[in-house]
Amino acid sequence: MKLRHALALALASASLPAHAANWFQMQNTEPPKAPVYKFFGFVQPTYTSISGDRVTGFTGKYNDHYALFNYVPPMNQSTSAFQFLRARLGVRGAINPHINYFLLGEAGKNSITTKNDVAATDAFLTFSYIPGVRIRVGQGRLPIGDEAMQPAFADSEYINFSAATLGLMNEIPTASYPAGAKTTSSAGLTNARTTGGAFAYRDLGVEVFDWFPHGKWEYAYALMASTGTGLYALGSDYGRGDISGRLQTSYVFGGKGLNRDDVTGYVWYETGKRHFGGQDYTRTRYGIGGRYHQGKLRVSAEYLWGEGMIFTGLNPPFQAISGVPAPVYQVALADNNKAQGGYLEGGYYLLPKLEFDLRYDYYDRLTNNAAAERVFKTWTLGAQYHFKPNLKLQFNYAIRTLDVPNASAIPAAAPLTAAQAQANALAVANSMGNLAALQLTWVF
Repeated sequence: MKLRHALALALASASLPAHAANWFQMQNTEPPKAPVYKFFGFVQPTYTSISGDRVTGFTGKYNDHYALFNYVPPMNQSTSAFQFLRARLGVRGAINPHINYFLLGEAGKNSITTKNDVAATDAFLTFSYIPGVRIRVGQGRLPIGDEAMQPAFADSEYINFSAATLGLMNEIPTASYPAGAKTTSSAGLTNARTTGGAFAYRDLGVEVFDWFPHGKWEYAYALMASTGTGLYALGSDYGRGDISGRLQTSYVFGGKGLNRDDVTGYVWYETGKRHFGGQDYTRTRYGIGGRYHQGKLRVSAEYLWGEGMIFTGLNPPFQAISGVPAPVYQVALADNNKAQGGYLEGGYYLLPKLEFDLRYDYYDRLTNNAAAERVFKTWTLGAQYHFKPNLKLQFNYAIRTLDVPNASAIPAAAPLTAAQAQANALAVANSMGNLAALQLTWVF
């Protein structure tokens, strides 16, 4: 089953190397004759409703409570909510023809701002003095997968990321849990506490990159050395340094910028060390993907693999209640812990301003640990109405399932017997509900 999913999505990526705007060019550089400064920003007011059930048949005080995945993140207090998911303001410009800069901050309610109400997401300078070697210095997006590289306001066809991209790439920094605290535990996993919000696919470091047009073809590369501390570099002892890189090839049919029609294939790789509990652990991620866009049609696919430092969230996955030990975050530390997944999606403009989208995504977490393995599958039906180039309304309906493929391997965990622990895991998985979301994106 795992091999079939991997081959299907990887082959789709290879046979449909697909459109992607040149994100290295669009996000890291400024066009000729760019002004010294230009303010910009976007807001994404979002309404989300989740139809999940309360957990039933659960042994313990969490019975008849909602699992966390049936609450609207990041507040996790209600099954439906209106929020400004993203609210970003920035400034960018060219100091001279060879040096440009980019600054962007976030004030929305999302995984970036769980620890601080406002966060700086991007702050970098790009130097373009050397032919074939542009140099970006500062905090910005990593050269990794397509979902992670796309700016949320410009080319995000779905309101939420795929489960594999979120689970493997949107890193959350962790540290060891206080010794002696009352906690729950799972075999093969380590208790942890979070020390910051999500990295949002960004890091602090130096990136070299460039792109090379050759007739209709375009070749691009990027290589980045970074801290591995994401948006929390100052004073952090978590990251020990990362190396990441991406290679891509495009055939351009026509157009430019976000309106470019092309077919692109890419591969990427990221590896580095993370410090946890007095030891360093290796975290590795890599993937292959592609995207096609021409006229009214878009098709894309990507497959990702991960080894080490795999975050699994709270155990058990509930809000804390009185009378029982508080749920605790857990992480699979060693590099023998593995996960994989991907997505296959497409979109079509049925009318000049109305686009319909369909995505299947799949995430198999901890394939090496039978008791802890969980498989997330989602079909997302979407529609977008583009009022203007800077204003669109999106609707998504996500049909979500969570599987426990090896329930019989779950051991007893005092005071639960093995049968009770297995029944609890299945009760939680069976409660996962579908998600409906409506989002307006306004770029200014």
